Amino acid sequence: RWQRALERRQLRLAERKKADGLLNSPSILPVVLWHHAGELYTTACGFAAPTGESRKPADDTVAHMTQLVLPSNANTVGVTFGGQICAWMETCAYIAASRLCRNVNFLTAAVDALFFIRPTRVGDIVYVSSKVTRAFNSSMEVAVSVWAEDPFTSEVRHCNDAFFMVVGVDEAEEPVRVPCHVTPVSQADLQRYEQADIRRRERLRRRKLAARVSESSDS
Repeated sequence: RWQRALERRQLRLAERKKADGLLNSPSILPVVLWHHAGELYTTACGFAAPTGESRKPADDTVAHMTQLVLPSNANTVGVTFGGQICAWMETCAYIAASRLCRNVNFLTAAVDALFFIRPTRVGDIVYVSSKVTRAFNSSMEVAVSVWAEDPFTSEVRHCNDAFFMVVGVDEAEEPVRVPCHVTPVSQADLQRYEQADIRRRERLRRRKLAARVSESSDS
C-alpha cells in the first residue's frame, strides 16, 4: 500500500503540472464564439463528423458560472468547502456537455487532476469556466477551471483545474451513443483534443487497477 500511495502521489503531481491553467483566461465574460475561425480550422485540419453526426467548434461549448461564496459554503476558517467547489465545477461541466449535444442526459463518470491550487474564501466571487475537449462514443471530456475575485481589491486569481468525464445516458441510466463531436479552434484546443485520448486510456487503466485492488481486498 505504501508503494502504491507513492505512485499515486507522483501521478497526481504529474497531472497537476499538465492541468495547471486549463482554461487560462481570467477575463471570464463576455463569451466570444469563434464560428468563423472554427470553420477555417475544420477545413485546414480535415476534422469531419461521421455520417449522421454533427460537429461544433469547441468555443460553442464554453460555459461560465458566477458564484458568491457565502458562510454556508465554507468551513470554520472561512475557506470554501472542496466539495462545494467540485459541485460548481460539475454543474458547469454538465452545461458545456449539453451545449455540444442536446437532448442527452449526462452523468459524471470520472474526475481527473482536481487540484486546489489556491483557496477561495467567504466573500470571494468565484468564476467557473468549462469547455468540451473531445467526445468519444458515449462519453466526452470537459476541461473546467476556477478563478476567484476579491471584491475589495479586484484581484483575480487562478484556483482550480480538472478534467471531468461525463457519459450520455438514457432514462434507464444506460450509456447511449453521443452523436456530436467537437472541432478544435485554437492551438490550445488542438493540444487538449489530441491529449484527451491519452488521458482516456489512462483512466481506463486506473479503473481496471482499482477494480483489481477492490477484488483483492474483498478476498
